[in-house]
Amino acid sequence: MPHELFRKGFSLLLKSQTNILSAAFIIMVTIILSQILGLIKQRLLVSIFGASDTLGIYLASTRLPDFLFQLIIAGALASAFIPIFSDYLSKNKVQEAHKMASSLLAIGVSIFAVLSAILFVWAPFFLTIFNLGSGFSNEEMNLMANLTRIIIFGQLLFIIGTFFSALLQSYNHFFIPGIAAALYNLGIITGIITLSSTVGIFSPAYGVLLGALFFIIVQLPMVKKIGFSFKPTFSFRVPGVLA
Repeated sequence: MPHELFRKGFSLLLKSQTNILSAAFIIMVTIILSQILGLIKQRLLVSIFGASDTLGIYLASTRLPDFLFQLIIAGALASAFIPIFSDYLSKNKVQEAHKMASSLLAIGVSIFAVLSAILFVWAPFFLTIFNLGSGFSNEEMNLMANLTRIIIFGQLLFIIGTFFSALLQSYNHFFIPGIAAALYNLGIITGIITLSSTVGIFSPAYGVLLGALFFIIVQLPMVKKIGFSFKPTFSFRVPGVLA
């Protein structure tokens, strides 16, 4: 009996949320879960690495990757992609919507990959230009650059997961994207707990990679269920991309 109730309850969560109250409740619960895991992550960082220069170096190394992600991907998805994609769906233009999504994903990942490659090669230069290395020695700057190189790759994976979340939210699926975001923090926590004793401050950076993989993998079944199949089209002429 409890197993049957759990199964039915879980299946309800996997269905699209067709009213504001159910959507708002699921979003609220998953945000709270993600925030709790975020707090645990911060407590672990402080308890293991303390208020040290090493922790400061790690935190500084996340800024450029986060800045690139927010600049290129996050704003575009929130302000443009979801409304346009949802409009296509409301007009039953599913094939056109998926074609536009594939094109935008291919273009977004390609642009971010090029910028990531530039940052990967010239990480010390950009860290200096953006004044992130102020007060650190050359050795500490090299450490910051290496951490940045790992984290930028994690952000590249995170882009794919973010597109998946946007797709699912356009179909009124909010539970899986919310859980996926929470699992991203769980990946970082796992990295810190399992690797901090061997690789030190690199553990949260590797955790970013693990969290980004969690973020993608947990959404894949639902993305497949809605019928989306990624067909890379590197063209700005696809309807909905530029016009």
